[in-house]
Amino acid sequence: MSIVKNKVALVTGGSRGIGAAIVRRLAAEGAMVAFTYMSSKEKALQLVAELEQAGSKAIAIPANAEKVTEMVEAVEKAAAYFGRIDILVNNAGIAFYKGYEEYTLEDYTRMMNVNVQAPFFTIQAALKYIPEGGRIITIGSCLADRVSSAGVTLYSMSKSTFDCSYKRTGA
Repeated sequence: MSIVKNKVALVTGGSRGIGAAIVRRLAAEGAMVAFTYMSSKEKALQLVAELEQAGSKAIAIPANAEKVTEMVEAVEKAAAYFGRIDILVNNAGIAFYKGYEEYTLEDYTRMMNVNVQAPFFTIQAALKYIPEGGRIITIGSCLADRVSSAGVTLYSMSKSTFDCSYKRTGA
């Protein structure tokens, strides 16, 4: 029996790429899955249809990870829809690379909002719904440990702040 069977998972940035793969795997293992998407409603709805056709329960929630209020609302919507959240996967993230001197304040703010601020406040919002034994997983990067080239400094910094996982235990 799968350890996620009948669990509720919320995956941020779950409509494509690694996020969609995580959503598909959780659903295949028996989890009910909520996931956020930002720009492609069509892809998100196609993924929900795919999962439901396979017998899973899923919901796609629009949320821009640059906006904390939208991420908190996504947590609330997922919890309201399924009644709880057992697993939170912070997958939403952005990366763009420039020379150190080329980054602007807008670049810095956007990268930190998506890769640091959003996961932090998404976790904070989800904690009231995650029972004992629940899990929080935040996707990091191998670039969090080592900057492999000059253009990845800002991304590396943003990912190094959240290279962690969390297990909810009793108080």
